[in-house]
Amino acid sequence: MEFTLEYIQENLSKLGVKQASSLLKEWIISSNESFTRQKALWILKSIDNGKNFNFFEQLYLSDEDYEINNITGMILRENYLHDNKLISLLDFILNKTEKVEQRIFALETLNQINNTKSRKIIYHYVKYLQKKYFKEKFPQIYQMLSFDASDSIPEGLIESCVNSILYQYYTYECGYYVIIRNGQIISLSCEASNINRIKEIIGFERLNYLEHFLLKGSKLKSIEGFEHLYKLKTLNLTNNVIEKVENLGALTKNLEVLDLSHNKIQKIENLDSFKSLRKLSMESNFIKKIEGLNSLFNLEELNLSHNLISKIENLDNLLNLKKLNLSFNRIEQISGLNSLENLLWLYLNDNLIKDIENLES
Repeated sequence: MEFTLEYIQENLSKLGVKQASSLLKEWIISSNESFTRQKALWILKSIDNGKNFNFFEQLYLSDEDYEINNITGMILRENYLHDNKLISLLDFILNKTEKVEQRIFALETLNQINNTKSRKIIYHYVKYLQKKYFKEKFPQIYQMLSFDASDSIPEGLIESCVNSILYQYYTYECGYYVIIRNGQIISLSCEASNINRIKEIIGFERLNYLEHFLLKGSKLKSIEGFEHLYKLKTLNLTNNVIEKVENLGALTKNLEVLDLSHNKIQKIENLDSFKSLRKLSMESNFIKKIEGLNSLFNLEELNLSHNLISKIENLDNLLNLKKLNLSFNRIEQISGLNSLENLLWLYLNDNLIKDIENLES
């Protein structure tokens, strides 16, 4: 009889834990379908009786599937948190493996275990980081690193260690440009990095203090993955293949500069709540109409050049606008500028304008 994954799941009690576990392990090891392997792994977790540590350990260390790795790590943390074998595994991962996400997992899990043995491993690892990186890149937290393994871990230390690990990875392995302040990564530039989705940037979801982010010249199709960046001030996603302005709600409070130039955007939308926005550039897209800007009262610079705009309109509320670039469009008449009394620079070159008019205000 051929056992399908559905059959195993529906007949767990009939098969028994031992046989079901054996069949599920075979699925996880032999299948080429990631989703199927993930499903089998979750079922195995649900019937795990504490006898599968070695299997999960080998899977976590050797499997190349990112999602399988994440799920296995979660299982090890949830099912074996107080098993001494897990501490030994975490010690090995932290000091011997090259995978940055695994080292972060090891550090955070050891901190969660929080006994003398786990703190001692963290203590030695922090001393290594202190010697190699912290004194130069993290001067503000240098003093709090002199703790004893018998003490509790100083608040903020683990997060700073994670940022140090990510700093090393981004700088020396990815070639990104990174700026550190007070033990936190505040600026990340991933120019020409061939990224399709934000989640491909390992550890990005941990950069809670990021203020400036640039992902230029990649293959980003949609805007997503910024839900945690409440402190972001500058977002540059130029030269990608983005089609829609969306999923930026978490950035409304502090974002000051947004550059979406050289993409495939057809409409200005979902920007109503960006009260702090000072600079907006959507140059070289496929925008046909000026719209969606009425609430951007603090906007000082607007660049909509190289689009398909035929009329100057919907700018009446932009009273603080100082620089307006509408060059290389299809505009035939100068109009719609009467309320822009603070305007200092106006670019209308390479349009279809025949008369210079309506500039009195």
